[in-house]
Amino acid sequence: MRFAKIELDRSHTRNMRITLVQVQRYMPSNYQVIEDPNGEALYIYGHDNHGWTMGEYVIPRLASGLICAGELCSEREKDKVRSMINE
Repeated sequence: MRFAKIELDRSHTRNMRITLVQVQRYMPSNYQVIEDPNGEALYIYGHDNHGWTMGEYVIPRLASGLICAGELCSEREKDKVRSMINE
């Protein structure tokens, strides 16, 4: 499973107006989006399926809509997302 994060930094203009519904519109069916309980970030999770990959499709597609997302590398952050999705 792969994970990415969109930080919702309300103190700056970057990603200030991004909503869960907007991000969901960019997702292929093999990826899902959830919101951090504190409202500080959106998390993307899922599995690569043929050309629908995190690095080659999901993140660039979000960038085309000026939404900055980065893939998670930290196991601690990945575990946080796993606990939110009950995996």
